[in-house]
Amino acid sequence: MAARKMRNRAAVELVLEGGQAGEKLNVAGSRIQEGGSKNTEKIHGAGTTVDQTLCAVSSLAARQYHFIYERKTWADAQSYCREKYTDLVTVDSLDVATILNRKVDLTQMGSARDVRAWIGLFEDIQGWKWSLVNNAFYQGFVTQYRNWGSGQPDNFGSNEPCTEMNSRGEWNDIPCEVTRKPICLTVNGQTAGFVAIQSFMTWTQAQSYCRANYTDLASVRNSAENSNVLAVKPSGESNWLGLYRDTWKWSDGDRYQFSFWSAGQPDGSTEYCATAYFSDSGRWRNWLCGYTKPFICHHDPVPFTKHVMKIKLVRNSTVDLNDAAVQSDLMNRLKQKLQENRVQGNFSLSWRKQVDGKIFYTEQQED
Repeated sequence: MAARKMRNRAAVELVLEGGQAGEKLNVAGSRIQEGGSKNTEKIHGAGTTVDQTLCAVSSLAARQYHFIYERKTWADAQSYCREKYTDLVTVDSLDVATILNRKVDLTQMGSARDVRAWIGLFEDIQGWKWSLVNNAFYQGFVTQYRNWGSGQPDNFGSNEPCTEMNSRGEWNDIPCEVTRKPICLTVNGQTAGFVAIQSFMTWTQAQSYCRANYTDLASVRNSAENSNVLAVKPSGESNWLGLYRDTWKWSDGDRYQFSFWSAGQPDGSTEYCATAYFSDSGRWRNWLCGYTKPFICHHDPVPFTKHVMKIKLVRNSTVDLNDAAVQSDLMNRLKQKLQENRVQGNFSLSWRKQVDGKIFYTEQQED
C-alpha cells in the first residue's frame, strides 16, 4: 500500500459572479505556495505567495425583486417564480434583506399577525451523502444503502445533519456538535477497513482526524460492511459515521452562507421551508412547506454566470490560514489580480465554505 504523506496544504473554492453569458475574460491558472517563484507576490511577508487567478467575470445587471401577494405553497411559489421570473428570492446579504424590507407592502400581506412571505431557502432533508468522495470506491455498490433505526432520521429540533451508529448497528441522525468516538475508514482500491478511535470528538473534528490519519470517516456500502463496523466498534456506544447532509439551501443553487434567522429559529423537525417575517425586519422563520403564503421572486434581466474556482494553498508555520486577517488579505490580493487583468463591471468574489463552515481543509497525498 502506498505510503501517505501529509502536506500542510489546503484547498479553497472561490465564487465569482458576473454578467452576460459568453462575455468572459480569462486569467492564468492559480496556485499559492511557499517560497518565491516567478510572477508571484508575497502575502504578509510570511513566505506565502500568490499567482494570478483563474476567473471569468463581466458586468452584472441589477437583480430585480418582485413581491407576489397571491398565496401559494412553497413548491407552487417556486414553480411560479421560475416560470415568470428567475427563481424564489435568494437573500444572501444584509443588503438584499434591507431592499426587501423597503419594498414590501404590508397592507397586501393579509393578517397583520402573519406578515410572512416565502423565500427560496429550504432544508434538504433527503440530501444525505458520504464524507468520502471517491467514485472508484463506490463503483458497483449502492451508495444509497442506509440502516436507519425505527423512526429515523427524524431531524429532531431541526438540527440533526450528522449520523451515528448505535450499539445495535442502527443509524440515527444527530447534531454534529455533540461528541462521539469516530469510526475511521481505510481504503485500498475497493477494499474497506474500519478502525475504532477511542477519543470523543464532534463530527467535524472526527472528519478532520480520520482524513489526517486514515482515509476518511467510515462509509458503509452494504449490510456486510455495516456488520464489520459493528464488530470493531466498542459495545454499548454510539459512534460517528461519515454520512451527513447539507442543512439549508437556496432554490437557485446558491450555497447557504449568510444567516438572518429570528431568535430561536429554525425550530420544528418538519418545517423545511423558510419565510421572511416582516414584523421582525424580514428575519427568517421556518414553516411547513404546504402552507400558503405570499412570496418573493427575483429576476435577472440579463443572464449572469457564476464561476467557481478551486485553488490550492501551501501553508507554512508562520501563517494561520484560518485567521480572518490572512483570509481578508488573500481576498484583496485576488481582487487586485482581477483588476490588473482588466476585469470590468460589477462582480462579487467570495470564499465558498465547507459543510463544517470552514474555508480550508487539509489534503492528503500518497507517494
